Amino acid sequence: MPILAENYGIFNIPGAIERSATGDGIIYCRASGGGPSTPARTNLLIGQKAICKAAMEEGGSRVLWTVGRRKQQCGRLETDQDTLKLAGRLAMEHGAWLCCRDIERLFHPAEYHHKTNCFAPYTEQDFEQLRKIVPLEIPIGLVIPPETPLEQLHGTVIRLGQHRGKLEGRFPGRPRKGSWQQMDLFG
Repeated sequence: MPILAENYGIFNIPGAIERSATGDGIIYCRASGGGPSTPARTNLLIGQKAICKAAMEEGGSRVLWTVGRRKQQCGRLETDQDTLKLAGRLAMEHGAWLCCRDIERLFHPAEYHHKTNCFAPYTEQDFEQLRKIVPLEIPIGLVIPPETPLEQLHGTVIRLGQHRGKLEGRFPGRPRKGSWQQMDLFG
């Protein structure tokens, strides 16, 4: 997939910045999940935005816009095109590049199904369909490099979220039991 992604203008963050006209970027966030908008989905979008913004600032790029929505999205290019089209149009107008957390947050392949085929491989047809929506002149940068295998992507995303939590002063994961909870008060 890395050669395939690079042929269609999908790079890591420094590669996308160097190929853009201005060096400025547009953040694209996509949340999935069934049902109406929930606080968990909102937190997912906020987390994606924070990860992308930190990576862009580290690369010396400026954030122009953040595009995303809280409504349920499956990630397939046949159905979820409106926010991606908006991000592409803004990037084209401003000579910017598009930033996304990882390839799965950008889009899912046509063969993807969340229960039966969650590690569906990306094909040339998937990338061609992406580039019909977002023109090839707009470089796309991913925080998690495109060469990361899909099977490793989930663990990498978890570690990114935990790192972000530690920077904010939170300690993600299960809470530790305090000594007062471990004492036998009645024995």
